[in-house]
Amino acid sequence: KTIVVWKKLPLTDEMTAEKPFVIKFTLRNSDAMICVRFNPFNRRIYGGSEKGFVHFWHIETLDKAPDYDHVIIAHRGRITAICVGEDVIFTASNDKNIKIWRKWEFDNILVGHRDTVTCMHYMQSYPNILISGSMDRFVR
Repeated sequence: KTIVVWKKLPLTDEMTAEKPFVIKFTLRNSDAMICVRFNPFNRRIYGGSEKGFVHFWHIETLDKAPDYDHVIIAHRGRITAICVGEDVIFTASNDKNIKIWRKWEFDNILVGHRDTVTCMHYMQSYPNILISGSMDRFVR
């Protein structure tokens, strides 16, 4: 239930063990965060939860208003991975599916894995290429 924005590494002398982060906040009325992703194009943080929700925060207002800006009910299972492009968000889940979102609206679903999708990579320079890995031991 906590999201932390860490200072960049390597650690410097001014960074102490008490506060090695920039922003730390606890989410209210939320379940556990399983994965997070920062989108440099729109400066938002996306957090995937164990109950299938994706929460959105704008990095500029995070320390002032830690409640999410927007939330979508993305999957029936836990969100296991999120990746982003300039105008697209991909969410993966233990429901074996990958969903595509544009402007916070559902766009499409990718099926084919036989077990939990554990990781994804979107190749921004090749907009039609998404790579996913699964507990089914396949990369697609």
